[in-house]
Amino acid sequence: MDSNTDLFSNEVQILDQLIGGVYDFVVTDSNGCVLQDMVELIEPTEFSPEIEYVINASCDEETDGMIIIRTSGGNPPFNYVVDGSSEILTTYDTLLWVYEDMASSLTQDVEPYMEEIVITDSDIVISGLNGNSWHTVTILNDEYSCLDDIGPVGYSLYVGSNDDNCLFIPSVFTPNGDGINDTWQIDGMDLYPNPQIRVFNRWGQVVFESSNQQYIPWDGTSDSDGADQEIATYYYVIDLNLDTKNYNGSVTIKR
Repeated sequence: MDSNTDLFSNEVQILDQLIGGVYDFVVTDSNGCVLQDMVELIEPTEFSPEIEYVINASCDEETDGMIIIRTSGGNPPFNYVVDGSSEILTTYDTLLWVYEDMASSLTQDVEPYMEEIVITDSDIVISGLNGNSWHTVTILNDEYSCLDDIGPVGYSLYVGSNDDNCLFIPSVFTPNGDGINDTWQIDGMDLYPNPQIRVFNRWGQVVFESSNQQYIPWDGTSDSDGADQEIATYYYVIDLNLDTKNYNGSVTIKR
């Protein structure tokens, strides 16, 4: 680099608007002493969206779906918005634990698969997504506004569902006061705010009913008089107040 600018003691010269490359500097003082140095300016590679990774929700009504977008190039961190929100988010470094196959682990003797993923400020992570839903992600710019030339980068991604059934309905419980399986605990019922659950005895009489509220597990007593129900098989009808989301079957009380 050639420069004929005269520099005086304690004066600082700023050279800007430089492109990437190797620059040789020669500095000569008033006594003729010479200092030579070399500086390499690294220009970032062009921005590129590399991988779009979608983790489905464990079941239809769950909100544990996730989207991971890995990018390369540019000058992270990146600013982005999700689903057209006015809130601008920024990427950051973190360590992410991803649990897979949670639905299967509820109904089978299977340990859920767990994976550790290193997230950098080049990556976008959106979690807490509903099953069977579309989502948009728009990258607005990087730290130095180097994406101005290409404009916002948009994605439209679908989060599916691994199972249409979010419930695990036990076929037996033991209300004997030992603290183990004392109530008819239906896993996943917390996803439905206003389910209707009715339980009938062998004569078709309703012994338990829950509606227009969050489900409180049945303790094996009669709604009418609070008496313990006998050891027997009972029959249930569950209406989740959703299209095609109705269940019926049997549950047995043992003591």
